[in-house]
Amino acid sequence: MKRFVFILLITLASLLSCASKEESYGNPVQTAEIQLQEAVKEDVFVEFINHNDYVELGINDGMNEVIKEYFVRYFSAFGDFTDVSFDDIYYFDTEYERGIINTMVAYQNQIRRDMAIDLGYGSATVGVTYRSVTETPDGLDVYLSQNNSMKYNFVPDSISYTSDVEHHFILKEIEGKYYIVKHSEISGVYELITQKYDDYLRGKKLTLANLTPVQIRNTLEDLKTRLVHNVTNELKSATEQRDEYNSDPNKFNSTLTASNTYNVSEALRYSYEWVGQVEYKRNPEFSIYDEYGGNCNNYTSQCLLAGGIPMDISGKQWKWYGDGLNNMGGRYGRSSSWTACEYFYDYCKENTGFGLVCDVEGNLYSGRPGDIIQYVSDGVGVHSVIITKVIYDNDGNVVDYLVNSNTTDQIDCPMSLYGYTEFRLIKIIGYNN
Repeated sequence: MKRFVFILLITLASLLSCASKEESYGNPVQTAEIQLQEAVKEDVFVEFINHNDYVELGINDGMNEVIKEYFVRYFSAFGDFTDVSFDDIYYFDTEYERGIINTMVAYQNQIRRDMAIDLGYGSATVGVTYRSVTETPDGLDVYLSQNNSMKYNFVPDSISYTSDVEHHFILKEIEGKYYIVKHSEISGVYELITQKYDDYLRGKKLTLANLTPVQIRNTLEDLKTRLVHNVTNELKSATEQRDEYNSDPNKFNSTLTASNTYNVSEALRYSYEWVGQVEYKRNPEFSIYDEYGGNCNNYTSQCLLAGGIPMDISGKQWKWYGDGLNNMGGRYGRSSSWTACEYFYDYCKENTGFGLVCDVEGNLYSGRPGDIIQYVSDGVGVHSVIITKVIYDNDGNVVDYLVNSNTTDQIDCPMSLYGYTEFRLIKIIGYNN
């Protein structure tokens, strides 16, 4: 088994005053002022795969190596919930960038610790497909898409896939070695953490542009501490609902009925057909909304349509006949409820008469394959997924779901691992004529 070895750099100046810390930024590599602490992780093996010939794009081995180190370290951290540091692979004055990634890891690991099921894994495969490299004033911008797969310990017979996570790495070479200057990605947890930091600064009447490196470091460390501390409380509702459901499942059977049934097998068949293991897959019969807020609800709407739920062109409306927005009725355009999570939730909650019948008041863990889970942030639905499997423990208790989704394509991934701590269930009952 390969060992994953990383070097944690701690400057001697960090033991001194803030002014001394500021002075330590003068040397990018800081070779004279570091203590090396070697930490060895032997339990998690991460295989890294290059899906294309990066040299043809102008990317060299050194650039590929630091990106590989980033992903191997990232996915190794989640295998056994170790909050590793990324500081040594970032350029010297990137306090914001380093703080964001360290916070992302600590926050997600705390969710894993608090879910009361073993969300770790012993191995993972991570692949990258390089798209381009561009010179910028800050360094070389390497654009790539990333995929990964693993078997989580609590469902060892199921492989979970994620694909088409877009990343930008801006790299700078110092003394023959590349360092990360900036990094961004299109993912729910990245956007959640960066938004939380923006809100944190706004609440303190601060702006990132006016903070010193030490202040950025301290504010991000404070944010990380708060987010990690709050995870348990934020997951309390989900934990309580799971315990309540498992104590008496029959108590949470929905009383709603519909004149026509929902074809779950066809909805699930569609959900697996139009999601990718390595690269994203989209049905060309529909428009794609990945770059316009996400394709997730467009995808789950398509799954319901495949399951026999008819489009609704009157009243509240749920439809897609074309790209143009149309909430006024008729067989043209699309309704807001087709593509937007919160509008879809409103349709589910308020629709009467013809069309979809669903229960939005049920216990979170009373769901079944084909039902929809929405992730909620600040009271608003931000992501929709479809349940593919219900996971039970040895005592027959429901412990989690596996789900499929679009935007970032995910196949049979645990519901609990999206980085959100608030969930709502939309139980699909059927439809009325």
